[in-house]
Amino acid sequence: MAGVSGAVLVTRGGRVVLRVAAGIADADTGVPCTPETCFRIASVSKQFTAAAIMLLVEDGALDLHEPIAQSLAHCPEEWRDITLHQLLTCTSGLGHWHAVPDFDLEDPGTPDEYLARLARQPLLFAPGNGWSYSSPGFLLAARILEHVTGHLYHEFVAKRIFEPLGMASTRGGRPAPGPESHGYRGGIRVDVPELMDLPGAGDLWSTVDDLARYAAAFDAGEILTESSRRTMCTAQVRVPAEAGAQALGLTAEGYGYGQFVGALQGHPVRYHPGDTPGYRTLYAQLPGRGTTVVVLSNRDEADVEAIAAGLMPFISGASDQA
Repeated sequence: MAGVSGAVLVTRGGRVVLRVAAGIADADTGVPCTPETCFRIASVSKQFTAAAIMLLVEDGALDLHEPIAQSLAHCPEEWRDITLHQLLTCTSGLGHWHAVPDFDLEDPGTPDEYLARLARQPLLFAPGNGWSYSSPGFLLAARILEHVTGHLYHEFVAKRIFEPLGMASTRGGRPAPGPESHGYRGGIRVDVPELMDLPGAGDLWSTVDDLARYAAAFDAGEILTESSRRTMCTAQVRVPAEAGAQALGLTAEGYGYGQFVGALQGHPVRYHPGDTPGYRTLYAQLPGRGTTVVVLSNRDEADVEAIAAGLMPFISGASDQA
């Protein structure tokens, strides 16, 4: 498929209608990308953090609307009234990565170091009084999960989500054994293994098949109750129009838990784009059409919106060519 360096999958009604890969996974060895290749999924990871938190809510271990000071040791004073609901909907007042002066995503440091630096910055607004996209909010949610469960975030999501759903190629921090990709920018390799130390926001590796498996399992209620799924998938807060991808006909109406909620050429859609050094991703579900779209690229300059636009015949059903 033209313009793709990575893998693409479209499913509809539980059937694969397009599954292709192109480009090079490892420039040193010449190994090509295949549909089985693992990629960093960047911010597509956020919905898994949200699902993990909802599992703990169902367990009675967490309360979405309780101040995080109840669950977070040594909570900074300015953060005491923030709730998990606000972390997962980007309404906490926390900024994005670069709210910390001189932060370098390619040399991020440890979570504790980052969060200590972030705590010295003022909130953008009082918790609950605005919306601002915040990866650090998901990092903080993952740290709360670890504090409450006594397990690493990667261990928890593996045990409670990936293993039960048979997502054998999905894991946190490091790719699963098997074919993996390296990230590139302008032909130069830009892998950042240190990002494994910032769990919850964009640290997961996966494949197009595993993400489609998750989409089907999520909608079928295999991991969460209907109430939890509805909470995650409901637009909890309005977002700026520019959060969508107008060139694709993708509009954002709001933000749920770790996912945007909007419309794709008039059809309801839940989606999230992702970008991290060397990788660009897009994941979308059109529940009314029973359709899932996954685009995973290991090129920093990849235009995943343009790639997705080229998939519209498969998304719409105009072409069922596999």
